[in-house]
Amino acid sequence: MADIRWSSEFDRDKLLAAGLSDFDSFWNLEQSGATAEYKPVRQHYDRKTGRMKKQTTIVRINKIRYYLKRASGDSYKFLKNEFETLKILPDFGLNTAKLLAYCLDDQDKRGFLLYKSLSGYNSLEELNGLRAQPEAIASFKVHKKDILRNIASAVNAIHHAGYFYPDWVAGHIFIRKGSQEVVLIDLERFVHLKKCPWYYKYRVIRNYARMKEWRKIRTALGSKMYTRKFLNRLLREKN
Repeated sequence: MADIRWSSEFDRDKLLAAGLSDFDSFWNLEQSGATAEYKPVRQHYDRKTGRMKKQTTIVRINKIRYYLKRASGDSYKFLKNEFETLKILPDFGLNTAKLLAYCLDDQDKRGFLLYKSLSGYNSLEELNGLRAQPEAIASFKVHKKDILRNIASAVNAIHHAGYFYPDWVAGHIFIRKGSQEVVLIDLERFVHLKKCPWYYKYRVIRNYARMKEWRKIRTALGSKMYTRKFLNRLLREKN
């Protein structure tokens, strides 16, 4: 079993003190006896065996919230893909949640990623649905044009580099309060063309996939007016 890699000594010490010290304690969180609160937010089961293949769990220790993503078997490839995507996402002008710890076992095809909860950020789902704090909504309105430009610029860069991301939804796109910083989460299906199914070699298939991405982005942004043409026009205005 591979060792756990940590990026934060502070959070490492908090988790170690709570009893989450090795791979097995994270993997078997619910049976570990750790002094932590936990709540599953997403679970995927194998239809044939009934076993858990992939799950995301909120872990709370001393009022600090973390997100634990675990996967095994066929679903492990999505976890590994997300880990690899974390390395390149800043190249497209996007940030993501801070990865505090991870352990990936390619041999047994199981692993986990542990993220720090996003603090000071709101999802487009909250902002467009007016469920965020009033000051966050007001800040979003002030910076909205620049936020739209940043998203359009990122999407164009992602497409130009040959990547596809079918999960452009409002719950995956976060904005930092008081700024135009854009954060993207849940990157399991962020994939390069060379890793797509064979039929993506046909231009008509690729164009259709791109069209679906832009439709999702328009929906995530909360208005039918935010088409690809509209967003790219905003970019040209800035330049």
